Amino acid sequence: MLASEKFKVNIVRLLLERNADVDRTGASNHTALMLALVSSHSDGVVRLLLQAGANVNIVVQGGQTAVEYVEIKGSFDVLTILEKAQSIQDAINFEINYGLSSDPGGELKIETLKKINTLPIESPEFQMILNYIVNRIKVEQERKEFFSLERISRARIMLITIADRLASIYVSYVDKVIKDVLSKRLKDVLELPFELQIEILKRQGLQEMLLGSLKLRLKRKLPFTNFDTQIQLKNGRIVTFGFLILQEILNRLPLS
Repeated sequence: MLASEKFKVNIVRLLLERNADVDRTGASNHTALMLALVSSHSDGVVRLLLQAGANVNIVVQGGQTAVEYVEIKGSFDVLTILEKAQSIQDAINFEINYGLSSDPGGELKIETLKKINTLPIESPEFQMILNYIVNRIKVEQERKEFFSLERISRARIMLITIADRLASIYVSYVDKVIKDVLSKRLKDVLELPFELQIEILKRQGLQEMLLGSLKLRLKRKLPFTNFDTQIQLKNGRIVTFGFLILQEILNRLPLS
């Protein structure tokens, strides 16, 4: 928050790469994003915070959101950046809160999924979508009041779609590693139920190695994403986001 307020772009970037909580509020009930909006020279920090999934709709002390605050005190350039982010986040929120059935034409979900499936993963917009969904799942899972399995399920579906997209990029790499370690047993392993696959990988010491390697590779393209964020699956099991991507990769591996 202090680095954002002082417009220290490199320090903000470093902290976000170390998985700083982008939506944490301070003593004044302001987020890092709100503290960065006090100057017309804040657009660099604002872009980084949004790329890390900062929520533009958090209401802080005084009853204002980031957009409302900038409309009064900020610059037009920053307002344009925030309004674009707000439009994307509102579409994600609608799908998570209400589901496709509440959107007669399905335009919001279709547009969000289109972005997930077509945007370059290195683009700030793709990374904002990914990180915002990860942050939203974290918030939903930590809620004691208004806890909703439906909201978590809808958010998880969107995140699995992203995991599948990322898996498609790294499947050949993981396939080679598994073949190098398991040799001709690969086909036999992948024909087993997934839980047994994971047990075999654990015994070989491969799961931990694959997750560590994947996180390092993904961090190069997605520096602000926390791959250790815990995700609750439909069956109640808790896995990390990195493990979710690994699972999608294993599902894609050839059987021969």
